[in-house]
Amino acid sequence: MKKDTLRAELWDNMHYLFRDINDRVVHVSLTYDFRLDPSILKQALGVAFRDVPILHASFKPGFFHARWIVEPYRIEDVVAFKEIDPTELDCEQDNFLTTYIEPTGPLQMKVAVFYHGTRTTLCMVVNHMCMDAGSLKYFLPRFCDVYDCIASGKTGVMPSFRMGDRSYTAVYACLPSSARKVARRLFKNINQKDDSYFPFTPDSGDDRVQLIRRRFSPDMLAQVCSASKAAGVTVNDFLLACYFQALYDIAQFPEGKKTSISCAIDLRRHLEGAAKESVTNHTAWMQCSVPQKGCTMLETLSSVSRSVASFKSDPYMGLHGLPLVATIFNVFPRAIAEFLIFKVYSNPPCSMSNIGRLDSRALGLQGREPVDGFITGAIKYKPYTLLSVSTLGDNLMVAMCIRGNDRDHDNVERFFDAFMDCTATLVKEIQGIKR
Repeated sequence: MKKDTLRAELWDNMHYLFRDINDRVVHVSLTYDFRLDPSILKQALGVAFRDVPILHASFKPGFFHARWIVEPYRIEDVVAFKEIDPTELDCEQDNFLTTYIEPTGPLQMKVAVFYHGTRTTLCMVVNHMCMDAGSLKYFLPRFCDVYDCIASGKTGVMPSFRMGDRSYTAVYACLPSSARKVARRLFKNINQKDDSYFPFTPDSGDDRVQLIRRRFSPDMLAQVCSASKAAGVTVNDFLLACYFQALYDIAQFPEGKKTSISCAIDLRRHLEGAAKESVTNHTAWMQCSVPQKGCTMLETLSSVSRSVASFKSDPYMGLHGLPLVATIFNVFPRAIAEFLIFKVYSNPPCSMSNIGRLDSRALGLQGREPVDGFITGAIKYKPYTLLSVSTLGDNLMVAMCIRGNDRDHDNVERFFDAFMDCTATLVKEIQGIKR
């Protein structure tokens, strides 16, 4: 029987291009204060895999043009259930969340369900080529709706999952005609190459994948939100300033060194209506730069705010360079295309993905909201790094997923120590000028 095929889009090719830089996997953890029904979970996943066939498709790079081949699957290969002691949760969870998903394999999403005491932790890993964090914020609430419908026997009104337009040109559809013409001619990549790397050790045989995270207390999160509002900046700008200052501290960059951190931006900002609510991958980068380490946290925050404001003032934010890489992939064989794109596009050494606030109510199952949870971006390989930020309820989590050794782990912990110190310092500095 001939298998169905799906077109491989620009973002699929770009993620595959950087396969030696990161694992392209997005990681999800949600904990509920009751035991989820395994049969209902399997049925809900079956609905998702039926509606979103790319979740059980294999990526075929090809000599010229890539494609996806929809593969048969068993739900037992998608999800695993395990009873554990509550003290084992962090270890079991992290071991699963650092699972590698091979894009040329038949499954692009895997799920683990850990039962610990009266609680359940639901973990998912999904290939970023199929779904980015913005899509997960659509997918997860829809999954919860499906679970609830099955649990209540209301399968006749079962919601479905929508696999949207995955082409990069989808972001042009809602632009006015004149703006669309301009966007299609934005061949130049405006992001500059940067040499500001996190202080990792060289690659070694001791390297292993690790998920390292730090949680803000509810009180600290409230202070950050209050201070950001008082300073007239976003929480993202606030956290980005702390990232810069902490990076300067532990990397010991020379005085006066300009440094950049690239922030993931959701290109759904250019979409409207139902087009935003679907399983797609529309993520680009915004490069934020500061001329040097600020003498104070407020000085660094000011530099960050100016840089971000400059990017946000561009009506074509995130769209620069897309026509160029699309043309290269369309014209040249894959090996040549990848070589040429590496000449004009470089992966940011340091980056941040602020996934934002997860809707606790929308993630509720049978009327019970998750008591804990987070989403993190890809595992980066040295010397690259990504700081992921997500918020659920009154808890904010920052995380780094790395492939490194014990010294690298210690350096990330030192970074988080510095990051938290910078956060407290910036709160105090803002409070000081408001008195």
